Amino acid sequence: MSRGTPEKTMERISFILAVLKEAKQIHMRGLAKVLDVNPLTVNKIIENYLKPFVDFEYIQQIGSRVKIIRLKPGRENLTIEEVLRYNELKKKIKG
Repeated sequence: MSRGTPEKTMERISFILAVLKEAKQIHMRGLAKVLDVNPLTVNKIIENYLKPFVDFEYIQQIGSRVKIIRLKPGRENLTIEEVLRYNELKKKIKG
């Protein structure tokens, strides 16, 4: 387990990765519903841990903008270990 990443957050990252691998793409609110958490929590996890590994697309639907998320091409087999390793490296570089 990564020292700086809470266990609950790691579980959610793993679950998000599993959903993205299965669904290929999903809108943020749908992802939050599957995880049974607030959409802001999902957004925070993606922004803080998964942003380099995912692509976003915004679709205008019936007067509202929907944010679609998917794994970047070539990242279909991404693991939690790779995500945590990247984030640890990022922390070391930032100082």
